[in-house]
Amino acid sequence: MLRQIERRGFASPVDVFIDLGVLEQRKVDEWRAGRVPVLENVCHGSLAGISAILREMRRFGEENGWKASYTCYQHKGFHLRFTRHGTQAVELAWATHFVKTDSPVLAKKAARKHKEAKAHADSAQTGQTSSVSGGSAKTR
Repeated sequence: MLRQIERRGFASPVDVFIDLGVLEQRKVDEWRAGRVPVLENVCHGSLAGISAILREMRRFGEENGWKASYTCYQHKGFHLRFTRHGTQAVELAWATHFVKTDSPVLAKKAARKHKEAKAHADSAQTGQTSSVSGGSAKTR
């Protein structure tokens, strides 16, 4: 988890599970493409072990003051499922990323998004289309 935070400024359970060998990247890619219906089905290890890792991630994130942030996983507009039973609390635990709010990596991303949004707003005022960083600027 710490490696993910240091490298990208945030950590997700899916990426931590890949780092720990609980999940294979290939299987995660298949799940994201909608070919694996439930991610838990392709995990190595017990459900108790997976639950323990999720609890430890939350505890470690809270101890370090990292922000818990829900991330919606979708494929073609459909919600991707993490677990067989789809229990809301467990699905939420899988989808919660932990963000280091003072991360220089995320500060650069935020500055880039701000620049893209400004370019988009400026082009909307002049009636021109804008392309920033090789793609259309979008605001959320």
